[in-house]
Amino acid sequence: MHKFESPARVAELNPEATLRKIGLKNGDVFCDIGAGTGIFTVEAAKITDNTVYAIDTSDDMLRITEDKCKQLGLKNVKTIHPDGYSYPIDDGECDIVFMCTVFHEIDDTTALLKEISRIIDPHGKLIIIEFYEKETPMGPPITSRMSEAKVMQIVEDTGFVRTSQAGMGENFYICEFVKND
Repeated sequence: MHKFESPARVAELNPEATLRKIGLKNGDVFCDIGAGTGIFTVEAAKITDNTVYAIDTSDDMLRITEDKCKQLGLKNVKTIHPDGYSYPIDDGECDIVFMCTVFHEIDDTTALLKEISRIIDPHGKLIIIEFYEKETPMGPPITSRMSEAKVMQIVEDTGFVRTSQAGMGENFYICEFVKND
């Protein structure tokens, strides 16, 4: 938990400001894949009164997120321990699908992106935040990271179009995609 919620990491990611910048608003359905300790899930649940999905393969992480939501009285968060890359979410339900420092850990990006394409609204957004592929003050070994170009290539090869990309400080970059329909 210390790694995910270190003050420097949270300050640089700035969950509330980042979510507002990507356009999350009240009424949106938000899906946080690889939600971890819920730093984005919790902030999303404060912004929208609609469903916020927190997906993670770690039951411990999901319990942390559930505990935070309970303490804050947030009742719109649904935690999901996925069965592979199949999520119990209706077709086209999500306005924003979000992944923060998770994409580089995915074994089957094609399967994941196919599922995201299914659950995302035709006018929805896919947001990916990753570590720069260079030495930075925090993050995994460089050999585990994915360059912006590689992330864009993988996502665009599966039917999405990049609408923006930007740096988020000295550790992270953010890319936004929409479906290419």
